[in-house]
Amino acid sequence: MDDFKTEYDIADDLNALKTIFPNKVCENEYRILLKVLYEEYSDRNLAELMARFTDKSYEEVYNDILGSSQSSISEQEMQGTVELLRKAGMLEIEA
Repeated sequence: MDDFKTEYDIADDLNALKTIFPNKVCENEYRILLKVLYEEYSDRNLAELMARFTDKSYEEVYNDILGSSQSSISEQEMQGTVELLRKAGMLEIEA
C-alpha cells in the first residue's frame, strides 16, 4: 500500500477511473472499488480519489472505506473490476 501519493498520482488514477467507468458507478460497483483498491492505497489517498470520482464528500467516502474492509463482497463479484483496473495499470498483475 502506498502511504503517500502525489497530486499527480491521484489525478492520473482519477483519469484512469473516468476512462474505465465513463458513466460513473452504481453503489454496488462503488463498494467493490473500495474493497479492491483498499489494499493499494492509504485510507486518505483512497478517500481523496473516490471523493473526486463519485462527487461524494471526503468524509463520507472515508467512513465507507472504514466499513469496506468488513463488507461481504465475494472474489467472483470483484473479478471483473480487478481485471479492468489491471488493464488500466491501476493494479499490479500478480504472477
